[in-house]
Order: sequence, then structure tokens, then C-alpha cells
Amino acid sequence: MKIFITGATGLIGANSTLELLRAGYQVRLLVRNADNARAYFKAHGFDIDDIVVADMLDKASVKAGMAGCDAVLHSAAIVDLDARNAERTRETNLQSIESVIGSACELGIGKILYVSSMSVFYDFSQPVLTEETPMADVHDAYSLSKKLCETRIRELQRQGYPIISTYPSAVFGPDDPKLAESNSAIIRFLTSVVPLTSSGMQFIDARDIAIAHRLLLEGELDNDRTKERYILGGTFVRWPELADLLERAAGQKLWRLPVPGPLFRVVGVLFDWVRHLVPIEFPISREATRIVTQLPLAESSRLHARTGLEFRPPLDTLTDTIAWMRKTGKVK
Repeated sequence: MKIFITGATGLIGANSTLELLRAGYQVRLLVRNADNARAYFKAHGFDIDDIVVADMLDKASVKAGMAGCDAVLHSAAIVDLDARNAERTRETNLQSIESVIGSACELGIGKILYVSSMSVFYDFSQPVLTEETPMADVHDAYSLSKKLCETRIRELQRQGYPIISTYPSAVFGPDDPKLAESNSAIIRFLTSVVPLTSSGMQFIDARDIAIAHRLLLEGELDNDRTKERYILGGTFVRWPELADLLERAAGQKLWRLPVPGPLFRVVGVLFDWVRHLVPIEFPISREATRIVTQLPLAESSRLHARTGLEFRPPLDTLTDTIAWMRKTGKVK
């Protein structure tokens, strides 16, 4: 099986590509910088020459590039919670569906795996999120972009196209080619402060996502394509528990800052307002603080039943990730 992969130099895409290569599959990568892609996979023991250099929104190049492939894994997307970039985030992510997923459907490719986001289910009034949870009524930049993409994907699934959707929670893991926003959060926790607020964080190891993707691509498709939706939730921990895990993984004490959820959300709104006046770069926004303080538990029972995959312990993920960050000089 030859698999056409977008986002192969991102945290999810890189790990998924490595997992598929180790399992003996052929891959063709869609990237913007072939040298960077080759260097990353060469460092992990793989020489990759089957590379298409193009923007994922260039449908003609994408379609030509995936011709002859048996499956597609679309993991590329803009992850941006900055309200100033809402239109760009929305348009880019939505156009990528038409370019990548649309091309795969038109070519009759047998399996198409689309990496969505758990944010499409973010109804904060729900105690537990599942694949049957209705899509949330969202208006924030990133969440809205993913909801619009999800709406289109579900239309295609209902039409019978062989699309598998996965919904990762926050993703941590070592060997991150570009330092994803989620891994950057670990650095902020280690070097500044861990908020002790309401709710908690749910995260999954990128290596577990990679295994899940391989197993889903290897498996038989359900006749009802709407059942091919899988939350990759990982582990949910309350903020004090996350601080404890980080301290154990890093072997250092961390500064903890208690902050009530409602106050944190007010701060997020204020930061969004200030950004319209001053170009500050700081990872606090209305959308981010709502997620941080109101996140419900998301369960992954459908994935477990389908694949038998069990997620690795969260301490292992954090220990490996922080060790890699120290080895590469990202933290001391």
C-alpha cells in the first residue's frame, strides 16, 4: 500500500509517517520544503525520495501527486487560536478539504484518513464527549474552521466515500519537527507557570496517534461510513494532577498559579481585545481560556473496540517529551 501524506513535517504527520514506514508501507509526501522533510526522516533511518513539493491548496498539483496511491492521510492544517487570523484559518483549512480530500474522492482512492480535531465536539455543557455528541455551536477562529471542515467531511461520508475521521485531543510527544503549539505549552509550564483552574487537560501521545492511524488504515471499513469517526482522547487530568506529573517527569518544582475559571476567561477576552490594538504574541485568547477552564472528558471507547489500542501512561509521554526537549536544547 502506498499512502499519500500531508502534514508529514508536523507532530502528528511525522509520527504517523514513521509508524507507516516502520510497518513496511510506501509513502509519498506533500511538503513545502523537501530538504527539511528528507533530513527529518533520514535522521530516523529512512531515505524518502517520493516527495511532491506544493501548497496543499494547489488542487491540480495535489491531485496529480496522489495519483497511483492507495490511501491518503490528511493531517496538515493551520492550528491558530488568534482571533485576528480567523478568516485565514477558516479559509485555509476549509480549502484544504476540497483540495486534498476532494481530490482523493474524485480519484476513487480506497481509504482516506482525515485528521480532524476534538474541538468540533466542544459543547462545554456536556459531561462527556463521544463521537455521537452533536457538533458544538462554536464561533472562535480555530474551532469554527474545524467545524466547517467537519461538516463537509460528513457530507462526503454520507455519500459513501471511504473517509475515516480522527479527533485528537492535545498532542504531546518527542521528535517534533516544528515544535507544535501543544509541545510549546509544556515549555511554558516548565519555564513560567502551570495554571490551577477549573476542568483540566486531555492529551495523547503523538506515537499513539500514529499507531491508531496505521491500524485504522489497515482495517476494513464499516459499511456505514458515518461510524468511521474516532476520538483519540488519551488521558484526562485535572490541572493539579498535570502539575504533579510535569514535576515528576522534569524532576523539578514548578510554579503553580491558582486562577478561577471565570476570571481566566475574562483575561482571554481582554487579550483578544488588546491584540486588535497592539500586535502582542501571547498564547492567551478567549478560545484558549474557554478550552482550558471548561474542557469535558472525551472518551475513546470506539477506537479501543475497533483497534484494541491502549494509550501509554501519561507520565511516560511527558518524561520522553521533556527528555527530548532537554536533549535538543529547548529547555534546560
